[in-house]
Amino acid sequence: MRAGPLSDAKVINLLNSSYVPVYSPNEDYTGGGKAPPAEKAERQRIYGDFISRRMGAGDVHIYIVTGDGRAVESLEVAKATQPEVLYGFLERVAARLSVKPGGPAVPPHPQSAPPTVEMDAMVFHTVARGANRGSWRELPSENWTVLRPAEWTLLLPHAPAKVGDSWEAGEETVRKLLTNFYPQTEDTRDADRNSIDECSLRMKAIAVTEGAVHVRIEGTLRMRRFAPKNKVYTPISAGLIGFMDVSTGKPRIRRFNLTTWKAVYGDEGLDVAQRYLPPEGLELLRR
Repeated sequence: MRAGPLSDAKVINLLNSSYVPVYSPNEDYTGGGKAPPAEKAERQRIYGDFISRRMGAGDVHIYIVTGDGRAVESLEVAKATQPEVLYGFLERVAARLSVKPGGPAVPPHPQSAPPTVEMDAMVFHTVARGANRGSWRELPSENWTVLRPAEWTLLLPHAPAKVGDSWEAGEETVRKLLTNFYPQTEDTRDADRNSIDECSLRMKAIAVTEGAVHVRIEGTLRMRRFAPKNKVYTPISAGLIGFMDVSTGKPRIRRFNLTTWKAVYGDEGLDVAQRYLPPEGLELLRR
């Protein structure tokens, strides 16, 4: 949906002007999902209302309800993925309900927002995309990784670095940074179910200027990513390359950028980019 009709300007404008869009991930509202009990009960009530009225229902479905939660009409996702079909459906229902268009009920904002962390922590933003296309695979995946001081200091040299000095980053920190280096999958759980066979980041100081050490990063990753659809682990292999700037005096990472080099997920190409976002950058993304 996001890569198709929900990226269509006509559909977006109609939704923002005549509806209050809501999405509810199944994993949050079923079983031990993290949604509040009252929300789970209301979602189940709406689902049952559509069933009892024989208005159509499904695990992946479009439901239109009134402000007080009464069923109006629904559309199966196979049809809803077609922009013109979804637009016509929304336009017809809005006209039927005599909806007066207005501004969006909730201002647009990023779907993936950085976490709130303590000032001495570091936040890394990871974006990954596989080579396959179609439906949701058109969109890159995003993840956020937080390193505490005891973790990010393992990326630094053990002593003030000189040009030519090299060192290995701490293994546990490397594992934490690289575990999200995989493309979009259908695994919706938050749990880390990856199996890392090999990972390393090798640092080398290539220049020292006033106030900073400039570091080249090279690395490797061999990992297996759990695929819930067929219950197998898909192998991932990647070369890694990047750079890091470390302040002298009191060592602190100023910049950190890492990307894949000749990466594959199974037999599919894979591209991943990761960067450190300083506090001022995080605030811009939260607005």
